[in-house]
Amino acid sequence: MRRLPVQTAKLSLRLSKKNSRPSPATRIELGRVVNTHGVRGEVRFLPHSFPCPTLRPGLRVTLRKTDAPEEGFELKQVRPHASCLLLKFAGVDSRNRAEALRESRLLVDESDLPQLQVGEFYHYQMIGLPIRTLTQESIGTIAEVLTTPGHDIFVVRDGEKEYLIPVVEDVIRTIAIEDRLVIINPPEGLLENE
Repeated sequence: MRRLPVQTAKLSLRLSKKNSRPSPATRIELGRVVNTHGVRGEVRFLPHSFPCPTLRPGLRVTLRKTDAPEEGFELKQVRPHASCLLLKFAGVDSRNRAEALRESRLLVDESDLPQLQVGEFYHYQMIGLPIRTLTQESIGTIAEVLTTPGHDIFVVRDGEKEYLIPVVEDVIRTIAIEDRLVIINPPEGLLENE
C-alpha cells in the first residue's frame, strides 16, 4: 500500500468505499516463502512490500506452489527479521514440514487487506493500467511496481520500450483506478529511451 498526497486526487471516495467490501473470492499475492528459519517450523517470508501490515496472527492464508496443490494455513506468529518476516503457521512444527513450503507464494483474500483511505492504493491495483501524459500521449501500461526507500516506481512497458516512472507528486498527476488510467507530467528526459 502506498499513499500520495490527497491534492493529487488519486482515488475517489467512492472507490475507497467500494474497496471496504471486496469479494472474498479474489486472492492477492503478498510475497513468497524463501527459506526456513530454525528447527521449529518457522519460514522466512519476503513480502512484495515490507513490512506487510496485512499479515497478523489468526489470519487465514493460502500457500501456492507450481508443483503442489494449494494449502490453507492459519498464521500463529509474524515477526520482522532483517528485510523479511518470520512466519509461523499452525500445524507446521518441524524444519522438514517448513522446508516443503519453500518457494510458495502467499496469498490472502482481498477482503483481508486493510481498508484504503483516500489517496492510497495497492500495488496490484496498478498492474495493467495505461499511462498517458497531460497532453494525452500514450506511454504504455504498468507492468510492475518497484518499492524503494524513497518512493515507488512504476515499470511501464510499450512493446520493446520500458520506462521507469517515479511515483511522486511532481510526476503523477492522477491515478483513476475505476477509469483505468494514470496521468503523468513527465519532467524533461524521463521518457527518453536510449
